[in-house]
Amino acid sequence: MTPAPDATPGSAPVATGPLSEHHIAQDIPYGVRIAAAWAWRVGLIMLVAGALIWLLGKVSFLIIPLMVASLLAGLLYPVTEWLRKHKMSQGVAVAITVVGFLGVIAGALALVGRQLAVGFGELWQEALAGIQQIQTWLAEGPLHLTADQIDKYIQDATSALQNNSSSILSGALSFGSTAGHFAAGMVLALFIVIFFLLEGSRIWRFMVGLLPRTARAAADCTPLP
Repeated sequence: MTPAPDATPGSAPVATGPLSEHHIAQDIPYGVRIAAAWAWRVGLIMLVAGALIWLLGKVSFLIIPLMVASLLAGLLYPVTEWLRKHKMSQGVAVAITVVGFLGVIAGALALVGRQLAVGFGELWQEALAGIQQIQTWLAEGPLHLTADQIDKYIQDATSALQNNSSSILSGALSFGSTAGHFAAGMVLALFIVIFFLLEGSRIWRFMVGLLPRTARAAADCTPLP
């Protein structure tokens, strides 16, 4: 007979085979396991958030007008609803609302432009007076520059501007491209506002319908008629 291995009474058996994953996990401290569980979840959230931000950056030309249109539609919807309550059709109410909004914006811009034109004339006169004062100070001040020296410096500055005309032109073109994108975004936002005011209730019901049934009641807390 093969003698039995020595064992101390009351002692736990010693594992001689490979440890299972359960035993290995039990050997890892509890704090390390919690930190590891949080680490991969936080990393996954950051990865998804970064991917969403990258995608939004690629379609910002569409996202920004959509956000502006949503804000404008929320502000103009009470006007459209008030007109509808006064026996006007949906299309007429939306047309009056949008045209009135554009009229208010155009009037405000005209008023601001008029004030700027008046202020620009006064500013131009003050600028000419300031240039004359600078020329007087350069001639009679501590520098004692002659008119020929001043003209030479002005010619040097003009030559420097002409030599850098390509960079100035590229900057102007970049500004023009940005202004064009801004104008196109405003036009797109205007069309989206019209669609939101016309079919806002259907669009909202469609968006709410994409949510789980248990969350639809909470999301549709202020349903549109």
